[in-house]
Amino acid sequence: WTHLRGGLFGFSGGKSGGQKAQKSNQGDDKMTLSRKAFDAACKEMGFSGDNSNKLWTKLHEQCFLNGGEHITVGVTAPREDARNVNAWHWDNANLLPWAKERLKTLMVGLAVPGLPDRGWLKIKELSKCEGDCETNTRKGKVMVCFDMKVVLKYEGEVNFEEIGGEISMPYIDNIETEDDNIRVEASYKRNKNAPTASAGVRNIVDERLVPLVQAQMRQFIKELHLKAKAFPEEIKAQHEAMATKERLAQSQPVDTRID
Repeated sequence: WTHLRGGLFGFSGGKSGGQKAQKSNQGDDKMTLSRKAFDAACKEMGFSGDNSNKLWTKLHEQCFLNGGEHITVGVTAPREDARNVNAWHWDNANLLPWAKERLKTLMVGLAVPGLPDRGWLKIKELSKCEGDCETNTRKGKVMVCFDMKVVLKYEGEVNFEEIGGEISMPYIDNIETEDDNIRVEASYKRNKNAPTASAGVRNIVDERLVPLVQAQMRQFIKELHLKAKAFPEEIKAQHEAMATKERLAQSQPVDTRID
């Protein structure tokens, strides 16, 4: 890791490159790494060409699987003043932590209104949210890619029956949800003595609670896609800031005197 940092800005090692990388990455466990910097670090460590190629492939694979900061495919080293300018290089960001928190906010506490006889039915917790959820950027274009399984636990009392169970959404991905189709699988439990709820109670879960959950999931997916639309605004702001800086530099008077 230290040697990779030493080659971060394309240096082949040595005192100046190592000090510069250390200063830029102090206290940070993330970096954007070019192939040129990676090869320089491997050469300094004495890795053969075959082993360095295998390690590069493995790093790329693990970054894709685990999300977060990613290595940059290509030979152009990241700039110090603007990393991955205009989002030109392939990169992505892991949105799964955001997805978990947002789904908790949207789902937990969601309740069916107006049940008779003081009945109640609500989502108790988000018990599972796993899979992939990320933004991919390349040449200034941003795409949201997701493939998740979401499981909720619910509880309540309906028609004087205590009920609890799970609402599972196993196919929350770009393809399955394309037409606002949210596939749901529900389980219905009462207690040890009567593990299956009555048909009337099951109908209330299916017809009253499940549609609320599906509506909230559609809202979540809408917000997720907005992540891709918001990112180009950051690129636009970056362009404007750089253009302003250039105009200010050009407006400064030039001293043409000869001493």
